[in-house]
Amino acid sequence: MEGMMYVLGLILALLAGFHVTRNPDWQGRSTINGKGTVDEAKTSYQGDTRFHREGLALYGGPAVIHIGVFLAFLVLFTLIIAIVDFTYAHYIGSVRSFLAFALAAYIIGLVVSLLLRSMTGESDIEDVKERLGKGKTSTIIMFMVLLTVVMFMAIALGGALAAVCVVPLIVLLAILAVLMMRMRRAAQEEEGGLTARSWRGGFSSVRWTDTIRKIVAMLTLAILIISSFYAYIAPSALVDNDLYASLEANEERGENNMTLEDPQEVRVVSWLLATQYLERSYGDSASFLDSTEGGLLRYTDPSYVNGRFVWVNAPAYEAWKWFGGKKVPFFVYVENDPANITEEATRVTHKVDMELETHEVRITWQKRLEQLCFDRYAAKYEITQIRFTIDDDENPFWIVYLARRDTFFNRLYLERILIVNAEDFDDNTEYGVQDEDIPEWLEVVFPDFYVYDWVRFWGNYRLGLTHLWFDKSHLYEPDDLSARFIVVQGNTYWQIPMVQKSSHVLGGYVWVDTRTGEATFFNREDHSLADKDTVEAQVQKYLSSGALGFRQLDIHEGYLYPIRLFDGSVREAYIFPLYAGLTVQKYAVVDAEDYTTEPYIEDDLDLALNRYKARSGGSKDSDLEWQEFTISSGQTEEEEAVLSLSNDTLTNHTIIIFQEALQLGLVMNAEDEMREVKLAVAAWGRGEDVTIRLVFDGGVVVDADWEGADLVP
Repeated sequence: MEGMMYVLGLILALLAGFHVTRNPDWQGRSTINGKGTVDEAKTSYQGDTRFHREGLALYGGPAVIHIGVFLAFLVLFTLIIAIVDFTYAHYIGSVRSFLAFALAAYIIGLVVSLLLRSMTGESDIEDVKERLGKGKTSTIIMFMVLLTVVMFMAIALGGALAAVCVVPLIVLLAILAVLMMRMRRAAQEEEGGLTARSWRGGFSSVRWTDTIRKIVAMLTLAILIISSFYAYIAPSALVDNDLYASLEANEERGENNMTLEDPQEVRVVSWLLATQYLERSYGDSASFLDSTEGGLLRYTDPSYVNGRFVWVNAPAYEAWKWFGGKKVPFFVYVENDPANITEEATRVTHKVDMELETHEVRITWQKRLEQLCFDRYAAKYEITQIRFTIDDDENPFWIVYLARRDTFFNRLYLERILIVNAEDFDDNTEYGVQDEDIPEWLEVVFPDFYVYDWVRFWGNYRLGLTHLWFDKSHLYEPDDLSARFIVVQGNTYWQIPMVQKSSHVLGGYVWVDTRTGEATFFNREDHSLADKDTVEAQVQKYLSSGALGFRQLDIHEGYLYPIRLFDGSVREAYIFPLYAGLTVQKYAVVDAEDYTTEPYIEDDLDLALNRYKARSGGSKDSDLEWQEFTISSGQTEEEEAVLSLSNDTLTNHTIIIFQEALQLGLVMNAEDEMREVKLAVAAWGRGEDVTIRLVFDGGVVVDADWEGADLVP
């Protein structure tokens, strides 16, 4: 939004600056539509000043544009900002900044339009100097004014340190423009004093220099416009932000000891799947509630409630089906429950019939969150983000994140959060982001938009602009479009995988504690991990090839987790829920470093994780014990066997042995173990009494051994 407003200021300034009259001829005369001159229009303004009016004013038609246009521009710009603030208080705190940007944009617009006029006409730098005033003093003054304006523009639009980068470029381009002007004059003299209006066509030296000069002018203007979108900075020591400083201080090249231990914490309900559940839960209200993808995305947020990962949604009325005076009738949340995700959606979807008195949009004007913020924080804070969440008792709340815009770096710094009771607009409390009395149920104190923006900024500029331009090593960019909410060992984090610049190699990943804002960068440059897209493509190729015997399945999202293997080592792996339509069918676990190996794909997430953990030896539980059984009956297939077993405590107990599960036990030799099972069943079929030894882990057979064969040690 801010970038668009800056450009609007430049455009308005240029429109005000460009005159619609013909350009002055090389002798300094001007014409209007080929008739008469503007000299009469300028006479009353020239007076005794040494600065000729033609050099200080830009004119449109026969009228001369004076300071009134500048004042009118500021009034118009202020009016636009006022309308924006009163209608969308999301941008509160921007008024002061915008007025400064407007001033800078207008001045630079006048300067650029003057420069372009001199370039497209027969005048050059010498003529401009004569019009502005004769003598070295006036020339030096004008040069200093122009340089000051350029620096002010760079500071206003790109942060104070933008001047370090932008001004030298502008100065170089200005020098180049002067050289082009002198080349043009030399070309004119050589070609007999041709004027811009006398020659037609051809590739004369004058035309070539004119073209180059225009390109230089446009490039100068482009640099200024680009600087309005990006804050150019120097090395990281000059950035005073807690999250940025945390990233600089917490770089971990060793193992991440916060490993995934509970499969129930794995994020398996993708945003796409959650929105399907949410829309269906609207019931008979779906006809007048906003169920578009954009609407659901805007008002659905991840949260952590009573030890559960949930998606919380605050429905909003459709734009043309709300006419004031209505409250939102209910809210909905969807549980991230891997154990029940393949069951009916009603097991994970919860609709709470509770009216919401306040909302961000399409609610009574006085009850809108932005109106509350505007009344309280106008010209002080900007709204960074608004999230909807619930506490442990399922009471709904709006969380408004308020930030201060730093005029030095032109960046947002989170300072306050406002917790608003969605049932009672007047029940709201403000906290500082570091306050210790922030409610315990609020997991997200640092929002995802803010975190993602600062992490991206850190990855790109942390070594300084010169390093970014000439050496991109050790610089990173996010491998995802947003920060992902994950839960590990009961703690909540924003996760942002970071790829090395211009590559598909994962440089590492960032975890930001959603509660404290403490950020850690786990550097993995030495491990050459693959990015998510590469690993996802590998899984899809395995599925489509039929090598694993599976049909084609969809992948909505994938997440990187540190996992402790059975041998005690820690590795990073991607976990992909695999969907058939909108139903989770299987789970794939792929090592981020050895991603070319066969993925571990199972119907059960716990089984897939255990198979992955056993990849380097060891077992899930060192206390696993062998048990002896007598085979009562049995049948085998290629990779599984169905046996009826008996012992002192069981009689004719039927079990199924899967070859892939035999990889998870004390003996890491699944193929030979399955061969011994088949040999044991064959011996039973010949009428022999067969005793087989098995190891169970949670009801799953993870080891098998028959004494009649010696394939298994």
